[in-house]
Amino acid sequence: MSVAEIERHLLLGGSFFSRGLMVAARDAWEKALDMLSPSSPAGYGVRVHNALGSLFLELRDYTKALHHFQGAKSFCAKAGNRQPEYSRVLNNLALSYLHMGDVDLALPLSLEAVKLFPSDGPLDLHASVKLVAGVSLLNHEEWDQARRHLECALDMFSKMGSRTEVGMCLNNLGIIAMEQGDLDTAGRLLEAALSALDSVHDVALRAYARSELGRLQFKRGDIPEALHQGSAALHILWNNMGWMDRAEVARLCRLFGSIFTLKGDRSTALGYLQRATTYFAQSQMWREWALATEELNNVIRRRNLQGERIVVEWHDQELLRHLTTLLGLMDTLESLYPESLSNLELVIHYARVLGDAIGLGETCLSRLMTAARLRDVGLTTDNGIDSSEKAGSTHPEISERMLVMFGVPDEVLRAVRYHHENFDGSGYPEGLRGQDIPMEARILNLVERYVNAVKCEIKNGHGFHERAMQRILSTREHFDPHLLATFEELHSTQGLYKC
Repeated sequence: MSVAEIERHLLLGGSFFSRGLMVAARDAWEKALDMLSPSSPAGYGVRVHNALGSLFLELRDYTKALHHFQGAKSFCAKAGNRQPEYSRVLNNLALSYLHMGDVDLALPLSLEAVKLFPSDGPLDLHASVKLVAGVSLLNHEEWDQARRHLECALDMFSKMGSRTEVGMCLNNLGIIAMEQGDLDTAGRLLEAALSALDSVHDVALRAYARSELGRLQFKRGDIPEALHQGSAALHILWNNMGWMDRAEVARLCRLFGSIFTLKGDRSTALGYLQRATTYFAQSQMWREWALATEELNNVIRRRNLQGERIVVEWHDQELLRHLTTLLGLMDTLESLYPESLSNLELVIHYARVLGDAIGLGETCLSRLMTAARLRDVGLTTDNGIDSSEKAGSTHPEISERMLVMFGVPDEVLRAVRYHHENFDGSGYPEGLRGQDIPMEARILNLVERYVNAVKCEIKNGHGFHERAMQRILSTREHFDPHLLATFEELHSTQGLYKC
C-alpha cells in the first residue's frame, strides 16, 4: 500500500477526531495501521500508533493506549529516536502509566522526555511534557522539583492562553504549597486555579479545585469555609453527573470524613473515609489512597473522638449519600456486565457530540449526559444490556423508579424512561412516537443504537463505522429524521479524503 494511502487515512482520522467522532477516527487510523509494511517509513508508524494511543487515552482505555504508545516507541527506535516525536511518545507513555497508577514507571519516562526535548520544539508539546513531569514528581512527593516543572508549564500555557491547562498547573502548585505548609501561597494559587477554570466546562477540575480549597480551609481551622467549598464541589458534581469523575467523589468523601472526625461523629467519619479509600483505589491514585488510609486508620485506633460544635447541612449529607449510592449501583452494573463500561463512555461522549451539534444549552447538555450515565441502572435487576432486547423489557421503568428516590431532575427521569422509544412508535415502554418523545431520549436512542452497532461490527475488522451506520440507516424510521441527518452530516467526508 502506498504512503499516500496511509497519509489519507491519517488525515481523515484526524478530521474525525477533531470533531469528537472517536469511532470513525479509530476506524480510519486502524486502516492506516493495517497498511503499514516493513518498507513504510518509520515516521508513519510513529504517527499511526501515537494517534490511536491518544484516542484510547481520551476514552480512558489505558491498556490499549499503552499498547499503541509502546508501538510508537518501537517505530521511534527504527527512525533513530528523532525529537520531538520521541519526547511526545515518552510523554504519552508516562501519562498512560500515571492514569494506570504506576507512578514509578511514569517518572523516568517523563524526565527523559524533558531531557530530550529539543530547544526549538513546539511550545504546546514542551508545556505538556513539563506538566506531566511535574505531576509525576508530585506523586513522588519531590515537591521542589515538581514546582519548578509546573511553573515552567504554567508560563508556557499562559502564553498560549490555554486556560484549562493553566488551571491544572495552578491547582497542582497549590497542592505543593499546601503540602509544604505555605497555606497563604496555597490559597492564592488555588483561588487563581478556580478563576481560570470558571470559564471552561471541566467539571472534574472545577470540583478538584473546590475540594482542595476545602482541605486548605480545614488545615487553617476555618471549618465553615471548608464546608462551603466542599458543598460547592458537591453541587458541581451532582449537577453534572455525566461528567463525573470517581476521584473527585473520593476527595469529597475524604474532606467530609475529616470534618466529621473533628465533629466527633466516628461512625459517619469512618463511612466517608472508607468510601474515599475505595474510590481512590478504583482510580489507582495510590498517593491519595495512602493519605486517606492513614486518616482512616487513625480514626479506627481512636475509640473516643473529642467532638467540636460543627453544623453540616443535612441537604449536603443527603447529596453525598445519593452520589456514593449511585456510584455503587454503577459498580454493580459494571460487575454484572463488564463490557458495559466502554459502551457507557462512548454513549456519554456521543450524546455530548450530538447535543452540541443541535445547539443544546449547557444545562440541557449536562442533564442529557447525566441521563446517558444513569439510563441503565435498572439493569442490575433486569435481564440483558443490549438495546435490541424484546420490547417487553422493563429496565427503563425500573431505572426511572430507582432514580426517583435520589431526587434526580424530571428531565433526566424522562430521558431515562423513554430512551428506548422509537420515532415511529415501535419502541417501549409506552410506544410513544415523534415529538411526544423527549429530545434527550431521542438523542440517547440514536447514539446507543450506534454504539451497539459498532460493538457488533468491530469484531469483523476495519470498516466497522461504515457498517454500523448502514445498520442505523436500515432502520431510519426508528429515529428522529433531524437528529439522524445531523449525525450523518457530522460524519460527512465531503471536501476531505474519502476512504
